[in-house]
Amino acid sequence: MHEQMLARYDVERVAAGLERVEPIKEYAGPLGAGYDPGRLADYGFSPRETDSVMVPYEDISPETQDGFRKKLVDAVAGKALVTTTGTVALEGHSGSNILGLTSETTDASVDGAYGNHHGNGHVLIGDLDARPGVILSPSTAIRDPAFWRWHRHVDDLHFSYQDNLSSHDFGDRPPVDIKKLALGFERDHPGSEREGADLSDAANATITTGGTDTLETTMRLGAYELLTGNRYRFDYLSHSPFFIATELQNRDAAIKAITLRFFLIPDQLFDVNGDPTTATGRQMRRFAIELDKVRFRAQPGAQAFGRSGRQMAVVRRPVVVDPGEVVDVDGSTTGSDARTCTCGWPYGLLLPRGSAEGMSFTLFAMATDNELDRVGSQKKCGSMSFCGVGDEYPDARPMGYPFDRPFEKPLADIVHENSNMMLLPLKIRWTNPPPLVGW
Repeated sequence: MHEQMLARYDVERVAAGLERVEPIKEYAGPLGAGYDPGRLADYGFSPRETDSVMVPYEDISPETQDGFRKKLVDAVAGKALVTTTGTVALEGHSGSNILGLTSETTDASVDGAYGNHHGNGHVLIGDLDARPGVILSPSTAIRDPAFWRWHRHVDDLHFSYQDNLSSHDFGDRPPVDIKKLALGFERDHPGSEREGADLSDAANATITTGGTDTLETTMRLGAYELLTGNRYRFDYLSHSPFFIATELQNRDAAIKAITLRFFLIPDQLFDVNGDPTTATGRQMRRFAIELDKVRFRAQPGAQAFGRSGRQMAVVRRPVVVDPGEVVDVDGSTTGSDARTCTCGWPYGLLLPRGSAEGMSFTLFAMATDNELDRVGSQKKCGSMSFCGVGDEYPDARPMGYPFDRPFEKPLADIVHENSNMMLLPLKIRWTNPPPLVGW
């Protein structure tokens, strides 16, 4: 999930003419751009000055944190975690999971000697000895630029492990081919915006006409009211509701359950024709943005399938399509499902902002065997892809599959060789840029 957040953040930076985020490398060094919490100072948050440094807290210091980092780096290099009772091998996807559980420090960590590497970074940057910085609270942490630099550093560690795994061979593909891929707007198909709407007719019509090659985003002005009664205005991103239309061909004589997976690839960061074995090419797959995974029972022969953006597995539920009026809620009074229901990606941020002239992307679609995936039905609360179903991640395949491992050849070549995959070029156009640069 952190990798996905970073991919989206970097796409937004590139769209705004900025460089990709740089990881924190030296724990004793300056942290770069600071952050002024503005009105959040009324709630106990303090500013973090530009080029501030990590501040020790109790038994946590930059030096001890660096020791934890070195142990994790050694574990990745040696493909094993060293514990007080022996070693725990790191192999394949399970090794990636163990590494994550240990660097996060959870009940499933293999040994406390590796520390709370991820969490300690928030503490050292947030400076608990003073009034805390926003990075200490999950509700506000992403406001601080140092949050992104820290998570790029953490993700670098886990990416280095995955990057040394063997490539997927895609030999378990189902007998279901993706024949066509298209995009359509809900506004052109009345009724497609309804919860649980059957989009097969809309998908058929869109595939026949070719649909649109440009999706649209817009910045809007909303209002936010806190529990204190204070009311603020804020800018937020939205987009014209859309759906993905897919024409499928089941070559079997029986119904076949498949999982359809959709990713959005930013062309400026991921060249589908580029060599993925070079130093730069190996980094590209980190920028594939997951949109959806959905179970579908493919009937024998040809059929169309439509999937609305508001149905997609990364979006939190219940879906808030247009959060123009937001009222603060007290988590302690909203019931046991409160945290689950607020987990996931906001619908308005499903698409990156793009650019006024139209930023180039590629839609990647893939059909996998659902009997092997064990991907179930979308739940009504939260996000299936980011928040799981209950305490389980609802996919036997790794998070980010198939972009969780290095490719041996360009993605376009892989797609050409596998009839269960397809690419579709598109643009995302920001429809209401201000007259001056920036917003």
